[in-house]
Amino acid sequence: MPEPSSRPGYTGIMLLLAAFIVWGIAPVYWKQLETVPALDIILFRVIWSLVSIIPFFLWGLLRTRASFFKIVRSGIGLRMFLPAVLLAANWFIYVWAVNNGHIIEASLGYYINPLVNVLLGYLFLKEKLTTFQKAAVMVAGAGVLFYILAAQVPLWIALWLAFTFGFYGLLRKTSPLGSVDGLLFEMVLLSMLALPMILQRGIISGASGRWDFKIYLLLAGTGPLTVLPLVTFTMGARRVPLHTVGFMQYLAPSCSFLIGLFYYHEPFPWPLMATFGFIWIALIIFSWDLAVLSRAGRRGGIN
Repeated sequence: MPEPSSRPGYTGIMLLLAAFIVWGIAPVYWKQLETVPALDIILFRVIWSLVSIIPFFLWGLLRTRASFFKIVRSGIGLRMFLPAVLLAANWFIYVWAVNNGHIIEASLGYYINPLVNVLLGYLFLKEKLTTFQKAAVMVAGAGVLFYILAAQVPLWIALWLAFTFGFYGLLRKTSPLGSVDGLLFEMVLLSMLALPMILQRGIISGASGRWDFKIYLLLAGTGPLTVLPLVTFTMGARRVPLHTVGFMQYLAPSCSFLIGLFYYHEPFPWPLMATFGFIWIALIIFSWDLAVLSRAGRRGGIN
């Protein structure tokens, strides 16, 4: 009897594991494109992401067509433009950071992001924070402030990544479109900007003279690299409890952090070490509180 109920959870964990590992080791892929300007990478990523997501949209056409085309016809879809721009900005800074030796700081941004989500939910959606969530946000804020004072430079890469993705998530939370439909719509909107810019910059013909077939092949691969983990994550998240997703989401920045530190030997000065210490403590508090709330919710459901 336990087999049928446990199987969806096991499958969900495997799907989430695959998604987070791909996201975690993605810096190795982006490093293969470090000779290409970050803007050009993002322009091609938009186009190839659009191409890559269309089969998934067509696969679920009967289920998604009504909601998707209703949004298109209503004109409400124009509200999707801002989250699309935020997503593109997040992609740009992340790729630029990876290819300029800032993988560790970029990973810090995605460690901070769950706490930023909590803060934005409190400020804009009037969501209540528990005492431990408030403590986690304050500890994380103290870590960021400590770095700014100790190193006398802002953590602008980490903060940009955390807040652009945080505001993107905030806007997508109120969107009537699902993950696949939403990404498709965002890529359609961004393609209207990307295609003219690609033509204007002359990068289809490789005007720089330094691009070979391998570069174009890697650029084409940015589409599947973007879409497949997202679809896998969506499938996995539906099969496991929220607190499991919450714990596993730290796998991706952890992989990136280890790759930046041990594979690419990026500098890890003591102020940044201390800041990571603050953030990890904050995440322990946050994760523990999430687990307690989830356990209490399950008891409430049983009663």
